[in-house]
Amino acid sequence: MNAPFRRTAAFAPIAACCAALAFVPAARAGGDDPPCAEVTSPTAPLPPTRADGTRISYCWGERSWREPDDNGQPRLHQSFYFYPAAAPSPLGAHSAHPLVMYFHPDGSRSLIDRDANASLYDQVVQQANDAGWSVVSVEFRHPVVDAGVPNEPPLDRRVPHWDVAYATQFLRRIAVALDADTDNVFSVGFSRGSLSLWTALQPDMASPREPQSTRVNAVFGYQAQTTYRGDQFAALFVVPADQAEVIAGFDEQYPQHAQFGSALDAVASGSPPVMLRYEDPFGPYPVPAVYFLGAPGQPPVYSRVHFPGYGQELCDRYRARAPRTPCSVQASVPFERAFDGYVDFFARYLKR
Repeated sequence: MNAPFRRTAAFAPIAACCAALAFVPAARAGGDDPPCAEVTSPTAPLPPTRADGTRISYCWGERSWREPDDNGQPRLHQSFYFYPAAAPSPLGAHSAHPLVMYFHPDGSRSLIDRDANASLYDQVVQQANDAGWSVVSVEFRHPVVDAGVPNEPPLDRRVPHWDVAYATQFLRRIAVALDADTDNVFSVGFSRGSLSLWTALQPDMASPREPQSTRVNAVFGYQAQTTYRGDQFAALFVVPADQAEVIAGFDEQYPQHAQFGSALDAVASGSPPVMLRYEDPFGPYPVPAVYFLGAPGQPPVYSRVHFPGYGQELCDRYRARAPRTPCSVQASVPFERAFDGYVDFFARYLKR
């Protein structure tokens, strides 16, 4: 995910980063070969791999796009990979499995390959599979990173906040094919993937046209951003003397900034339990903007993308608005331990 702001010659800050979908997605733009397999039935078991053992990417939607920093890479598509449970369901030996939806960080993609990224695979997929949970890793558009990607009619004309929600509804519609329990769906977001946290805090998008819920039982996040608003970032983390300059630069760089959203603003009594972890240590704030930008020839003191203050502020909102719902934030957690015990955290919120 992109940084909340960056220094340019003018010191311009930068933000971090429908209709029901058919089971057979329409033709895609761009002239690429078919990028993902169609889910042709909501009930036929979905194989995770081909005969040669390679993972199958399945389409959950119709859209394709290019990332702003794709460097000539193929277009991305609304798709997911499936990693089925390797043990009986914790809900019972003959029950469907709880489902973990994983949303990746910027600079990564939805495929979690055991050989290419063993640490992430072991932490996210293997931990869950061994405990009887299935995992899907989802490709999605981000409202800030992909602000320039239009939502064509008849979809929502706003920037694409809603890919995580649409994917959640699609996955619930094919729950039988995944052998998944629709009452036990959970989100894991890594950096940019913490859009799943923002989505989990929004009102349920279930409707007569699309009855599947967009809510989840609980959310786990690593390196999560809890606001995409430059004015809110400045007000919380930057000293008053530097705030106006930060906000002006942000607004100039992002004309769509009013639509970027904030998880902090969305916390309410019905919000789900949350556990957040960060690699950096806690630090006091607000601070001068240079703490996040770095002085000439010197690195920043704080990460402007993965500052633990994001999590502290979210849990403060929980204590004020949802005091009975757990929200925890940990700092100084290295990537190698980032997801330790996340399945145990989710297990507290299984519906039986």
